[in-house]
Amino acid sequence: MLIVSGTNLHLLTKEKMSEFPHSDVQLSGIDWLPDCAMRFALVLGDNRAARLTCTWITQLRMDLDFGKNSGRALTWDIDYSQQDTGWRIRMDFAHAGSIEFGCDEVKLDYIPDR
Repeated sequence: MLIVSGTNLHLLTKEKMSEFPHSDVQLSGIDWLPDCAMRFALVLGDNRAARLTCTWITQLRMDLDFGKNSGRALTWDIDYSQQDTGWRIRMDFAHAGSIEFGCDEVKLDYIPDR
């Protein structure tokens, strides 16, 4: 675990991939950040809030249609694939679609109880 400024910040590596969220994760927000980065606000299966921050986003593809269930975006699976120069992330929302992109770095930050 990498501790930065008193927060629980985890950097994705091949060895730590299993520690990152994979299924039954609620997507509660997406923020566009400077320098081609994105931050995904998540609620994990154990109800902990977290942020998944991905730097230098490339090849972004979002294909989502939640229909009448638009208030709850729940993942079926999140796949993290290591590439030659960074990561390929695919958030699968089952029948509702997916979000896919490449990025240089992936960080997971747990948000303290609100």
